[in-house]
Amino acid sequence: MAWGVRKSSTLNTVFTTFNLLTVGTVIVSGLFFVKISNWNISKSEIPSGVDGGNGGFAPFGWSGIIAGAARCFYGFIGFESISTTGEETKNPKKTIPLAIVLTLVFVTSAYSVVASVLTLMWPYYDQDPNAPFPVIYENLGLPVIKYMVTCGAVFALFTSLLGCLFPIPRILYAMSCDGLLFEFLSKVNERTKTPVIATMLCGVGAGILSSIFNLEQLVDMTSIGTLISYLIVCVCLLVLRYKDTKTAIQDIDSNSEDYKMYKCFSLFNSKVTNTNTQYISRVLIIVYTFSASVFCICMVNIDCYEGAYQFPLMILIGVSITVSLLSMFMLHRLPQAVENLAFRVPFVPFIPCVSITLNLYLMMELSVKTWIRFGVGLVLGIIIYVFYGVHHSLEGSKQRTLKNEENKNTLKISS
Repeated sequence: MAWGVRKSSTLNTVFTTFNLLTVGTVIVSGLFFVKISNWNISKSEIPSGVDGGNGGFAPFGWSGIIAGAARCFYGFIGFESISTTGEETKNPKKTIPLAIVLTLVFVTSAYSVVASVLTLMWPYYDQDPNAPFPVIYENLGLPVIKYMVTCGAVFALFTSLLGCLFPIPRILYAMSCDGLLFEFLSKVNERTKTPVIATMLCGVGAGILSSIFNLEQLVDMTSIGTLISYLIVCVCLLVLRYKDTKTAIQDIDSNSEDYKMYKCFSLFNSKVTNTNTQYISRVLIIVYTFSASVFCICMVNIDCYEGAYQFPLMILIGVSITVSLLSMFMLHRLPQAVENLAFRVPFVPFIPCVSITLNLYLMMELSVKTWIRFGVGLVLGIIIYVFYGVHHSLEGSKQRTLKNEENKNTLKISS
């Protein structure tokens, strides 16, 4: 990766080719051993002493599916790295959105097909979580395919490593250029045109973390970090879509109570954003995020209570749903910023709001220890921002310069 984007892309293409061949081998060979009955195993067929749930198509229920999705969300890490290559792409306005959509489609399809073949080939309760496919092929008496899949897994590790470490140095580079991180992270090698120091630092940091934590802890930490980053993207999308692009002056009496209600629900049907609509939108975004968080917490913990103890949670769920829907409706009534962009997210605010809720729900399914580890990392980031980023950020410097000029002008006028 430190050699440049072209060499990284070529190497990634080679590894991805081997990955696709491995996936194709698994799918084709697995079709000869598929048993539909493995998706409908009754509870009585599960051996004693084995945690196999209740059997059937979803043996651990809806909560098990959500918990598994939250933990395995790390499988989608890497597609967001496409958006970090805007400065290195010939036509980023068109190719980046298209590449993101196609990547998500292909990755989701590959995961779904491989997972289906895996559970149809062998009973789910007898799977080896550390090496499922090699163990299955060994049990089926196919040693050749077993070694092929094992070699493919090694290439998959390289691809995953490239996908994870490719965007991080560029993010650090951008933050360093903005003054939020240390200046040496923005140094670019003259020959390779890449942030070599940031790349090396990311690789060393990843190696240290992998030597400290086990696989399960790393997966959970990666998942919660990814989910929170996607949550922040959705919130930022709403903030930017309703930002003030042209200040408008209202001719109606702003002191009346009717005016305040009309503003909230945008019954004036204003087509242009202004300071009022921007302020209201940000309040509504905060209200929606808070109510969605309450809803997700209640839904995750409702199975822990029985009988009358569920009643308060049911009330909170009803109130949070009502507040969330009302906030979404009020956001829908507000005018959106009109900008000439090549790609705009459709169905705003519906899609971002649903994405916020889903991300929150998946995050709530993660363990408390995962939240604690994330909190420690967040505190470290806040410390760096408070003691370095605030004092060196370019935006902060601009604000301080403007403030100093205003003070000078004020002194001149007063004198």
